[in-house]
Parts: sequence; structure tokens; C-alpha cells
Amino acid sequence: MGLSKLAAQCQACPFVDTCDHKRMEALGYLPSPDLAKVDVKIDTAAISEDLLDRISRVSQIPVSILRGDSR
Repeated sequence: MGLSKLAAQCQACPFVDTCDHKRMEALGYLPSPDLAKVDVKIDTAAISEDLLDRISRVSQIPVSILRGDSR
């Protein structure tokens, strides 16, 4: 969301209420709080068993944990 205000020259103009050519001045930018959230979801159902085995061997993490199986 951007922050802006009416330009100083437009504020002083006698036609400010009826003019269609208003100018704005940028004051800053506020990032959305939703952009700060990072959700990482991996659909392990789409990953083949062979790939899971390879990842398990390289990372030394059991396949059951990679699949998300509960113990």
C-alpha cells in the first residue's frame, strides 16, 4: 500500500475541488503484513519413490519423515 498526498501546488489552486488533473506526491510505501508470512508446502504425493530414496540417502533423513508419515 502506498502513501500519497495532494501536491502543494494543487492544494493552493482555487479549482482543487473541480479539477480533473490533480497531482499526487508519494510519501512512502507500507508493505502488506501478509507478505511477511512464508508458508512452504511440499506435495510429497507428487514426488516419486525413487526421488524420495535418493533424497533420504543424501540428506540421511528417513524416508518416512520425508513422506510425513507419523510414527
